[in-house]
Amino acid sequence: MIKIFYIFLILIVFSTCKKDEDVYTTKNAVVTNTQVIDTTFHLQVFPNPCNNLVTLSIVFPRVSSLKITAYDMMGRNILIPNGSYVLAAGTNQIAIETTGFTNGIYFLRCEFDRVIMSTKIIVQH
Repeated sequence: MIKIFYIFLILIVFSTCKKDEDVYTTKNAVVTNTQVIDTTFHLQVFPNPCNNLVTLSIVFPRVSSLKITAYDMMGRNILIPNGSYVLAAGTNQIAIETTGFTNGIYFLRCEFDRVIMSTKIIVQH
């Protein structure tokens, strides 16, 4: 008798479920079809050491905005004109002019969404 009750209960639950694209609902719960989102973010800098121009090669998983800031060894923010970019998904290249930098070591900080990466560049004129 108990087995029949459980089978009946299961049939009632499944009969109240409906499929609407990849969302399944019952009276008390919603379960969605989850997908793993690629958050891969690669950053390469070349040439390093650089003279008057350094190129950033950046791979984004999706269309994103990017903010680039540069700091010297003392932690001072060095102005980069047009430090904000909107880049497409895939590989993007950004050229940064370093003629206004004095010889030395700098850190480039790249922010996109909640990801922050930094890399070191050496400027030798």
